[in-house]
Amino acid sequence: MSDYNCYKLSYKFQKIDERDYIFTASLDKTNEKEIITIKTKAGTTTTSKTTSVPSFTISKLPNIIDQGQIGDCVANAFYYTVMSQTKNAINLSRLYLYANCRCIDYTPLNKDDGTTIRTACTAVLNYGVCLEPLYPHNSNYKTLPPLNAYQNAKRFKTFNYLFINKDLTSLKSALTNYNVPIIFGILVYSTFMSSAVSKTGIVPMPNTKTEKIIGGHCVCMVGYDDSKQLFKCANSWGTSWGDKGYFYLPYSYVTNPSLANDFCVTNFVF
Repeated sequence: MSDYNCYKLSYKFQKIDERDYIFTASLDKTNEKEIITIKTKAGTTTTSKTTSVPSFTISKLPNIIDQGQIGDCVANAFYYTVMSQTKNAINLSRLYLYANCRCIDYTPLNKDDGTTIRTACTAVLNYGVCLEPLYPHNSNYKTLPPLNAYQNAKRFKTFNYLFINKDLTSLKSALTNYNVPIIFGILVYSTFMSSAVSKTGIVPMPNTKTEKIIGGHCVCMVGYDDSKQLFKCANSWGTSWGDKGYFYLPYSYVTNPSLANDFCVTNFVF
């Protein structure tokens, strides 16, 4: 698809939920260590690890996909990270996940209004995932998946998730310690849709006073480079867009909660 302006940007940013499990990392400059704190239902655990390296990219990058004209960017981001964590063993149906998300959100199935990352996590826990051939991406997204999709849905031996504190140290630490994509949402301004970005993948900081807001989008963070002050991210608009489907966000973009939020690291064990 060459006209990238026809992609639907419908990610919904989440409200704060005190029940979320949170990953936080802080620097102990005295001992050159990172102090990692994880808050869960069972309590809070604290560990100490070596500081993050100056640049990093996760070791298992799956193929870039194309979401087409459906606003299921969250499901596409989950597809990408599941493929990364299961060594391409689970070709999950994105529309199955998206349909279940809209049911949980009480969104009519004929409305292509997007969803949240937290809702997608709930859908995976409650309904599992079915394989793409059972409910392919060219199906009518306005209908429920067929009964056999639910009957054959796969449950993961382990599925859990953490939301990551919105700071540079925590994000870099989560990438290096878990070595899996971080799913998150961004607010897209008009420069993101420019021909320059579609050719290079390098996203500039938007002028929020003069640029038009296009919508919300869900993507995956896969690496960072301190020398360039950029995070490497995977989009779901095919390999002709950006840097073979990838793009680069400034640190200042990602750490601005008005521009990027809802950072989530998942653990899928098949």
